Amino acid sequence: MVGVVTNHTKIVRLSFLLKPWLVLSPTTQMIYFRIMSYINPLERNYPNPFYFFTATILKWQRLFDIHKHKDIVISSLDFMHKNKRALISGFVIMPNHIHLIIMLNPEYSLASFKRDFLKYTAQKIKLNILDTKQELLSKFQSTQNDRAFQIWERRPLATALYSVDAVKEKLDYIHNNPCKSEETLALSPADYHHSSAYFYNTGIKYFEFLQDYRSLGEENWSGW
Repeated sequence: MVGVVTNHTKIVRLSFLLKPWLVLSPTTQMIYFRIMSYINPLERNYPNPFYFFTATILKWQRLFDIHKHKDIVISSLDFMHKNKRALISGFVIMPNHIHLIIMLNPEYSLASFKRDFLKYTAQKIKLNILDTKQELLSKFQSTQNDRAFQIWERRPLATALYSVDAVKEKLDYIHNNPCKSEETLALSPADYHHSSAYFYNTGIKYFEFLQDYRSLGEENWSGW
């Protein structure tokens, strides 16, 4: 135990190298977070990590200027919430990309979330384009052999967040996105509708799937 206390910084650094292996098993992942909470209490404030997730439309095209496509993303997030696959504590839908802050059910992997969320939204967006603006679909022809069209850029980004401070930092970032984009989409974060900023500013839920990250500390965690 003395070695753990006096050398916890080295152990924390080593743990980051081991994480790709640890996430293979939800049980092992939970054990890891339990151990790390004693080694470095500042690293973990939650029984599971949050993820800062970013997905971008192919070639940064502005598909989310079409309101229906925003609704498709909202519908998918609502499904993830109602089916207890993910808790959504933050989001913003920009014209050509989205940011999410999510906590996944321990039995639902990050790879599964990426696959299901991106596949569902891509299919629904493609069908809407076919119904309304077929000429637009030519801009999304895929170079991959496994599909004719591609809506999202490959390899979306997901960064694990282990502390309240890390979640708050990313939440502030995504809420300010509409105010700091190349074109000002809103004068203040709470003015932008397709975002969780209004919820955190007023406590009013326009989007039922939203869960305040501050209510998810281990001391009042109710589980899945």
